[in-house]
Amino acid sequence: LASRSDGQPQVHIDGAESCWLMLPELGVSLPFPQVLSSLQDPHMVSRSKVLVLGGSALATPLKALLEATEIWAFPAEVSAVISLSSQSQLVKTAKTAGIASFVVQPEIKVGGNAFSPPPRGADSHVEELLEKVLEQHRADLIVVMDDFSLDLLPVSMRKKWAGKLITVRASLVPYKADEDPLQLVLDSGMCVTGCTVYQQTEEADGPGEIMLQETARVMESDTPDSLHEKIIEDAESKALPEAVRLVASGKWKSRRHGVNHGRLQ
Repeated sequence: LASRSDGQPQVHIDGAESCWLMLPELGVSLPFPQVLSSLQDPHMVSRSKVLVLGGSALATPLKALLEATEIWAFPAEVSAVISLSSQSQLVKTAKTAGIASFVVQPEIKVGGNAFSPPPRGADSHVEELLEKVLEQHRADLIVVMDDFSLDLLPVSMRKKWAGKLITVRASLVPYKADEDPLQLVLDSGMCVTGCTVYQQTEEADGPGEIMLQETARVMESDTPDSLHEKIIEDAESKALPEAVRLVASGKWKSRRHGVNHGRLQ
């Protein structure tokens, strides 16, 4: 310890100008002096605001995304969530973390499970609340969880948010709106499944372009619920934070335009 004059830094580290801090979670490294100044100035790291849309599932990868945002250099933060059900795990996780949560009114009741198609007319209630929350929280990115049907979003909105609309699906292959991806895997006897993260394109036809995929093992004893939890833990919890990071940092570019994209090298 040593006395210091006003204006002098509180901490002095010998050799800091030649040190670098490695951040393997983000795939980057930064000069240590820059890290120290960033920690003292919260405005130095600009973060995109993320709005998360979810259904009524009892499991969600939101916790993994929130944990990623705790890293100071992560380029995004979750500002609010919208759910179709007040009893969803999405709402419970958001409330625990102090994140603003909104529920579509009247609550949208889906069929036998979280992947059943929404009833007719539900899109109008979603659109009304979505526009309100977007205006209040000024979101830069929208994340659509695997239990939220894209059919609830107007085509015009999907086109408007092209490049900033990330969709997570609990499957490695495309499936129809009236199909349960988990039951399809179990019925077909597949040994491996996983998730796919899409980025919405201007064509707004389907979920968009594939960004990332992660896998999960399927056991004979699995049920739709246990398989969903496994996909979230082994696949979605890895792929979703990475996809948000790539988009928020501007590191991901569309394959269709011939531009390289993917993890930072």
